[in-house]
Formats: sequence, C-alpha cells, structure tokens
Amino acid sequence: CSGPTSSWHTSIRPAAAAAAAAAAFCVLGFEVTSLLELPPPGGIIVLWAVVLPLLYLLSTSITNLVLRDHSILKGPCPNCGTDNFTYFGDIFTVAGNRGSNLVECSSCKADLTYDMNKRVIVVDTTPEEKAQAMAAAAAKKAASAAKKAAAAAKKAAANKA
Repeated sequence: CSGPTSSWHTSIRPAAAAAAAAAAFCVLGFEVTSLLELPPPGGIIVLWAVVLPLLYLLSTSITNLVLRDHSILKGPCPNCGTDNFTYFGDIFTVAGNRGSNLVECSSCKADLTYDMNKRVIVVDTTPEEKAQAMAAAAAKKAASAAKKAAAAAKKAAANKA
C-alpha cells in the first residue's frame, strides 16, 4: 500500500488553492492585479515570492482543516491487480474509520479489507464466492416464496371444501 501522500490527496489542493485565491481576491479586490502589473522584474518577484507562497499556505491550511488525521491508502487488488483507494480519517467533524476499511474492487468486484496499521490488503470475498452467496440467497428466497404459495393454495383449497 502507498502511504498518505497520493495523487488523490494532492488533487484536493487545487480546489483549496482556488478557494484561497477567490477569498484573497474578495478581500483585496484589484490590489492584487496592480501588484502583478509592476514593471518586468517586480511583477514576477511579487508573484513568486508573495502570491504563490501565500496561496500554498492557505490551500494547505484549508485542506488540513477539511481532512483531519488523514491517510489515503492505495494498492493493487490481490485478485486482479487493479489499483484501489481508501480513505482513513475525519472529514470536518464526521469521524472516519481508523483501523480497517472494507472496499469493493472497482474492476473484479472482490471485497477487499485495507488495514491501515499493517498496510496490507486482503481479499475477504472473491467474486465467485459473492456470486455463490447471492445464488444461495436467491434460492432461499425462491424456496420461501414457493412455500408461502403452497400454504396459500392449501388454505384456499381448505376454504372451498
């Protein structure tokens, strides 16, 4: 399994950066654009030395505010090899899983258990086992329906006699 830094985690940062840029623009208005329109070396220096670091700090703090004690595990399905992701941690005030997550593989539909502490992925139920369980449940449901129908037919026959 991969550790807490993954492409999914870093893909959240542009949204936070856009929110931070919008907030900065709302507060400062067009003052930011006048700073960037300085003569050639000044505008670039302001952009790289002031604006971008501030946006990075704001986006990181927004991300850490939303995703608390976060860890995203990524790893291949032991059954088919497709990469799957799972998230451990809190989102705002909603408590998330801490120890293990049950995830269905996006490709083969096997049930996978991600263990955060051991950093392992285990197949709980293969697709074949799931199909057999579903067939057994369907057969049990059909048998129950047939039993109810037979009891209703028997009761109807008794009422006619």
